[in-house]
Amino acid sequence: MRTYDTDVLVVGSGAAGLSAAISAHKHGHRVLVVEKDDHLGGTSAISGGWLWAPGNKQGVAEGDTRADAETYIRALAGDAFDQAAVDAFLDEVPEALDFFERETAVDFVYPETAPDYRMEAPGARRSGRHSR
Repeated sequence: MRTYDTDVLVVGSGAAGLSAAISAHKHGHRVLVVEKDDHLGGTSAISGGWLWAPGNKQGVAEGDTRADAETYIRALAGDAFDQAAVDAFLDEVPEALDFFERETAVDFVYPETAPDYRMEAPGARRSGRHSR
């Protein structure tokens, strides 16, 4: 059995886990990522790498608003809508995208057309919320 000395242990190498690892490393922490599978990526590896990221540069330039994104989330969430969680998500997405573009070699791609998953829902948009 091996012993590791680390500040941050990340379990899983999907998009969330690797994002946490990169952020922790950039903030000066020693990070260890562990993955049970033979390959990195978790379910992110089979998703095509797409993110649903309201508040991204393209969406803002196309006129997407925080209020529209919240309306869409509220319509999909129904009784499970959590205002504090949605506020945190909508606050952090643009900041997270900026961090990765500024601090890593990641360049997000914003497709001309990538409709929201449920276009019939209030607040849905034809483009501006997806990136990869």
